[in-house]
Amino acid sequence: MPDLVTVQLDDADALAGQLGGLGAELAAEGSATRGEGARLGQALSGPAGEHLAATGLGWGGLVESLAARTQDLATVLTGAVASYRAVDALVSERVGAGPHAAIAR
Repeated sequence: MPDLVTVQLDDADALAGQLGGLGAELAAEGSATRGEGARLGQALSGPAGEHLAATGLGWGGLVESLAARTQDLATVLTGAVASYRAVDALVSERVGAGPHAAIAR
């Protein structure tokens, strides 16, 4: 017998919204990190400055990559919730539920 999974759709939708916001914050942080790394790299001369600039660029890129994946996850979760609600509404309609029947929210 398969395991039963229960998901509160409003909570999943709220989580998607939070993930979208987090992704936007991370994207801004990644951009700022890249800029600060380059600025600090210019403040130092020689290999230390080059290393610092490269580290800032690399770390900023990592944070921006995490931001993109977080925003992608938010988009997928939002789509999954919308799809589940659409299917649930269709099933309710086909079963003959009245306009006041409970549907997934």
